[in-house]
Amino acid sequence: MKIAVIGANGKTGRLFVDLAIQNGHQITAAMHNKNSLPTNHNLLTVKCDTTARDQVQELLKNQNAVVSFIGHTPGSTNNAQTKSINNVG
Repeated sequence: MKIAVIGANGKTGRLFVDLAIQNGHQITAAMHNKNSLPTNHNLLTVKCDTTARDQVQELLKNQNAVVSFIGHTPGSTNNAQTKSINNVG
């Protein structure tokens, strides 16, 4: 299964990515800032501002599922999570 992961760099997101890859899934991980995920042939990392609808729609192309582990980070707006999830639909 091809799975897009929003918030893949966080503690929970990283755990999900690791387990999904171990179970044979192909992951496309959205990265807002730097990538701290290990290299893997079933992992594609893409720069994506999830508050930008066009970037989210590009992220979701050819995916079977999307999961979000987005959380607030220093400097994020108080509606970043809501806006990001609205962009998924």
